[in-house]
Amino acid sequence: MGFSLGRCPLVGKLPSTSLPGQKWVSVGYEGYGMVNAFLCGQALADMIFGHPFPDLPQASLLTPERLKKL
Repeated sequence: MGFSLGRCPLVGKLPSTSLPGQKWVSVGYEGYGMVNAFLCGQALADMIFGHPFPDLPQASLLTPERLKKL
């Protein structure tokens, strides 16, 4: 089971790494995967294709600030 600070999933693109290509994640459901997975999956697909997805709570977005707190 994955956990996150703030009890919200982390959804978005990981910052640049030494690995080739872009890495996208949707993690940290804290045991509520079935409740969150469909919305987060749709949001992640839209992000990958550059489409806005306003239904995803801002608290779930993967930001550099959230990563620094982990």
